[in-house]
Amino acid sequence: MMKSSLCALFSLLLLALVQEGKADACTNIGGTCLDYTAYKCTAGYVTGLCAGSNNIKCCQNCDATCLSNESTWSQSDGACTSAGGRCMDNTNYCAGTYSGGKCGGPSTRQCCVLRTGRTMTERGYTLIKCFEGLCLNAYKDVGGIWTIGYGNTRWEDGRAVASGDTCTKARCDSLFNYWVDESFAPAVDADIGTPSPDVNQVQFEALVSFTYNVGTAAFHSSTLLKKVQANPNDPTIRDEFMKWVNVNGVPVQGLINRREKEADYYFSVDNSVCTTAVTC
Repeated sequence: MMKSSLCALFSLLLLALVQEGKADACTNIGGTCLDYTAYKCTAGYVTGLCAGSNNIKCCQNCDATCLSNESTWSQSDGACTSAGGRCMDNTNYCAGTYSGGKCGGPSTRQCCVLRTGRTMTERGYTLIKCFEGLCLNAYKDVGGIWTIGYGNTRWEDGRAVASGDTCTKARCDSLFNYWVDESFAPAVDADIGTPSPDVNQVQFEALVSFTYNVGTAAFHSSTLLKKVQANPNDPTIRDEFMKWVNVNGVPVQGLINRREKEADYYFSVDNSVCTTAVTC
């Protein structure tokens, strides 16, 4: 028994060393380990340098030359943007299909055209903005993560928000729209998609608000999603919303209030539960 326990402990230690080594392999090239399905990486992702799931990949650093190239190349992206797509390095996740010949820059910079799906309305955008509030200067959220704008922790290129970062209201609006339209809304749409009973617009927007707060991975593995897929009108879905109110195991009143309002919105008890974003 003792020999078996020692072997298990050794295996865990070895695994920890391997994971640490992988993280170091990414940082050694100036990169950052990110979930490539959630964050755009301007310079492109490298696989095999990060620990964790297959979705965690090493985002290469986009230095001054890289940013300058991206700015120049993007001026020739008209064929892609007119088709409703977005040009990016094809190592990035595309919730649709890539096609070449529509973007400026090298051949690896391709046009990702998203599949047609549910999208947010202005009412849905306002709902999330109201919950998040607006801060033009970077601050630490309740979890200790640097945040800016309407609760954003990263810029469009995947860089983490840092102490001292600032943005205008227009810049914060643009950042918010980017993450909702290109990450959270498509992820929720894909998760609740077919085959499943129809989810109405209000229910979809409540789920996007929830996911914007807890993250796409958390929603993807949640019992809340499973119940929505089985029957979007199941009254016990409200209970699933209310399970997500803790930070580091401690209930937070602000999250309790938000979950109650998201559930009210989902079940159409009150579609105007949050209408004005507070500016800090």
